[in-house]
Amino acid sequence: MSISFFGMRRAESQKSLSEIVFRNIKLYSIKMAEKIRSHYIPKFYLEGFLSPLKRKPTLYLYEKGNSEIRRASPEDAAVIKGYYSIDSPQSNIDENIVENILSLVESYSAPVIRKIKNKEELNNDDRENFSVFLGYMLTRVPQHRKMTEDLSAKAAKSLLMAQASHKEGFEVLLKQYEKDTGKKINYPVEKLRRFLMDASKYDFKAHPNISLTLMHTAIELAPIFIEMNWSFWGATDESKYITSDNPLYYFDRTAPSHEGAGLINKNIELYFPVSRDIMFVGSWHNISGYRKSDSNNVRGWNKNTIIFALRFVFASQYSEGLNRIVQRYIDSAPKVEVIWGGKKM
Repeated sequence: MSISFFGMRRAESQKSLSEIVFRNIKLYSIKMAEKIRSHYIPKFYLEGFLSPLKRKPTLYLYEKGNSEIRRASPEDAAVIKGYYSIDSPQSNIDENIVENILSLVESYSAPVIRKIKNKEELNNDDRENFSVFLGYMLTRVPQHRKMTEDLSAKAAKSLLMAQASHKEGFEVLLKQYEKDTGKKINYPVEKLRRFLMDASKYDFKAHPNISLTLMHTAIELAPIFIEMNWSFWGATDESKYITSDNPLYYFDRTAPSHEGAGLINKNIELYFPVSRDIMFVGSWHNISGYRKSDSNNVRGWNKNTIIFALRFVFASQYSEGLNRIVQRYIDSAPKVEVIWGGKKM
């Protein structure tokens, strides 16, 4: 069975997801008193990066800005308590609905990843389910949620500054606010206007619900992923793949490093380490199937995984050399920039 979203308009695809989730889990319930431990990187996925030791398989955790290499388990790595809990004033909304949806997506994708590890041929259902999984692996992680919230906050601030830059319009806006809310703004209008125009004097912080809501744009990304050509590159005996807290990344190798790139760009390449032994590459080039990589490629792709990581890198091996590279790329994850008046906000 597949999670089928394709060929639908946006509203219909989101509704379709809700219907599928509703058939499998309880969407609405009394709010749960205790927030659950949320894996922002799935536990079953991290198990693919354990050391091959038979007695005690280990996951090694590398942290940017912390030179200590730690041992971890998939159970305890990449966990934040209540990370997907919705803060809603409605008492009938299950605050863990996002967690439930992610669990559903994982349940459909885990068998596909097993097939990939075994180098089996994927059918259309497999491609659909894996595409949805990839979409959520992009939007569910702290890096993407942080970027979404930062962009929302900066956009709101830019809008407010634009409104404050027009004196007459700003006065009309305040009068309308007082009329609509019945609240009086007991502050000099011109003083407030000049304050809002100075970006250095205040800042905005987006509510986490914003990124939780926009997380489901993963459904809209999935049709793009499924249309790409897929190839799976095996690691070597000497070099194994690593992963991170931001494992899915993409870029245009032909563009300058400071330029962004959209997913439908013909030169875009999408990377996702499936396990320590396999790297997924999606592109618009005519390359597909299971292939063998070499150590230079593995090391290069691992470097990119480190660069795109927000904070943590996960690996199956203990390596001081790898740790040195991790510490070299502190604060290297992509950022959102909003320009106002020729200045970055």
